[in-house]
Amino acid sequence: MSLDREAVKQFEIELDRGLDALTIFQYDANACLKLGANILETAALHRADPFFRTLSDGFDILAHRFVSGRPGPEPDVKELTDAYFFASSYYLLREYLYYTYNARDSLSWSFTDNTVTIRFLDPTIPRQFFIGFNNFVLDSIEAFRDDSSTARIKELLRGEPEGILTDKIKASLPLLEQEADIKLSAYFSLLDPMSTIDVGGYTYSEFHRIFRALLIKTLFHRYYAQANDAPGAIFAERGQLLRDLAADTSLSEAVCDRVVAEITYGPASAAEGIEALYFALYECQVAGRPHLIICPHLFSMHEGLISFLRLVALRRPEIFLNRLSDPMAQAFVKRCKTVFEEQGFTARTNVRLPLAHLPDIDLLVISEEPMLGYVVFVCEIKGPIPPGWSKDHLRALNKDNVSKAFHQVKAISEFLGTTAGIQFLRLKLPAENPKHFDGFIVAVFTLIITSSNAGMFFSDNDQAIVDFRTLERILRRSDGDVHYVIHMLRNFASEAAKALNVTIVERQVGKFLVRYEGVTIGSVLDFPQNKWRGTSLPADMLKDMMEAGGHPFDVFEKEGGGDDRFDSEPGM
Repeated sequence: MSLDREAVKQFEIELDRGLDALTIFQYDANACLKLGANILETAALHRADPFFRTLSDGFDILAHRFVSGRPGPEPDVKELTDAYFFASSYYLLREYLYYTYNARDSLSWSFTDNTVTIRFLDPTIPRQFFIGFNNFVLDSIEAFRDDSSTARIKELLRGEPEGILTDKIKASLPLLEQEADIKLSAYFSLLDPMSTIDVGGYTYSEFHRIFRALLIKTLFHRYYAQANDAPGAIFAERGQLLRDLAADTSLSEAVCDRVVAEITYGPASAAEGIEALYFALYECQVAGRPHLIICPHLFSMHEGLISFLRLVALRRPEIFLNRLSDPMAQAFVKRCKTVFEEQGFTARTNVRLPLAHLPDIDLLVISEEPMLGYVVFVCEIKGPIPPGWSKDHLRALNKDNVSKAFHQVKAISEFLGTTAGIQFLRLKLPAENPKHFDGFIVAVFTLIITSSNAGMFFSDNDQAIVDFRTLERILRRSDGDVHYVIHMLRNFASEAAKALNVTIVERQVGKFLVRYEGVTIGSVLDFPQNKWRGTSLPADMLKDMMEAGGHPFDVFEKEGGGDDRFDSEPGM
């Protein structure tokens, strides 16, 4: 079915009119922003997770209007909540419009009378949504597997007076600092927290220290709310917050001011046209004085390091390209190399090919397989800042982004299939041939590793591509078994498709009844723990093979006696 672009554009106009027509805009903007923050925190405290996530999407859309400070009457809670629900649908429908306009055959749109039905055409889109949330859940479980500190923090804060530094509150501080550090280490940044790179008037380490101090404060308020059933956002007088941060970090108030201004969404940020979702703080007025809104649950779940890097890239692209992008890229390659090495593989980075027109191999991984020879992973690594929403996802299609990796892998793969390429690869293998046999096989597996993209928008390409969080999980579960790694990489996309649920959401938008597909998790998708390198299995299988008179070349025979773990692997 061909896309009726004119009908889609008319719907877009109606969608914007629907947002503009919300009656909530007649109320006091400051009051709406503050009440909305408190509604968000109440939903989070009572673990109404889908409700909280829906409201937070709406909050990001409406914040653009609410930071204006426009006067008016006090808002009604139900009317504001209804506005957030509409804005959350607006958020998602806007994403679908961006995909429709910029990624061919991504979604289908059908118009019948006044009903609009939107469905996924490209299966990689709902799969990417699933993988992102799946990683969030599994990483959280892994990071906080030992949640004894959480229970201890709540126990210490229960019944304590807020705003007074009691002995129990003092005892909670080291635990809060520990949790903050766990969270920061789990975020995607890759930059050294002590890095002295100037990011625009202050260093990255100064930003990191200030953000860490803010995170500790928000974690305290989050746990205090949970322990005492006292939900609510923090409304911090800006000058006092800067003084507190300066005291906590031993940095000047001027530096704290620059960092806080960077991550605060207010009228100036809105005028820049930058989306509110990148910001951790919100500007408001209380009794005519500048205050900052901090939503403890929202802030502590917000990947602030990613958002900060995105803000620097948007506001100061030259600084980002000249000072940050290369250290981040090198650190990303090193991280991928390390996780392979932890499982016993040999890994080399930035391997130069003998032809000038060919790109370097970002990561070359070698696994010695006594029953076969060697399995070699040729990895192209692309580590752009992980996306926050549709416009960020669509950057993967840019010629210098993830799409470039497919062309580079193809060029490298074609070269390795030539005589010169085979000779080059042989020089990268151990000088001595594998023991036990007079010949061996080298199986080459090409892999694209990204910061987050697991094939989104690349459904027509069967090249293996994986986000690094999923890859790390696969490798750590593999126990060094290369067959396990390849099997999981080959089957993960289809398993993710089975684990997600596509549901239909209905929303009235002006004259249209809109029925659009959304994604929910049917079940979390993890990998089973494998046993291989740490067992006698490799030695036992090799012994059985030799006693049976097998040879690595038997894999080329339909009924050979070699290692049948490799017989039917696609791409080998």
